[in-house]
Amino acid sequence: FFKKKKKNIIKKKKKKKKKKKKKNLKKKKKKKKKNYYKKKKKKPKKKKKKKKKKKKKTKKKKKTTQKTKPPKKPTQKTKKKKTTHKKKK
Repeated sequence: FFKKKKKNIIKKKKKKKKKKKKKNLKKKKKKKKKNYYKKKKKKPKKKKKKKKKKKKKTKKKKKTTQKTKPPKKPTQKTKKKKTTHKKKK
């Protein structure tokens, strides 16, 4: 009685293993099938490039050796009016 039960258990295990293998094969075949009704992939929209503002180049002043400058002419200043009548002491 005990021996018979053991044999049954072993047989059942083998059957299960076979079934699993078949399932795996089916899955692999399904993956290979080509789908002709695939949705067309939308192309990603191109981002507009921002225009970079050009920086104005500042002209570098040329370094000159110090030259002796000619003396400046005196500018005409408004002359103070001289008092004609001097106060008597």
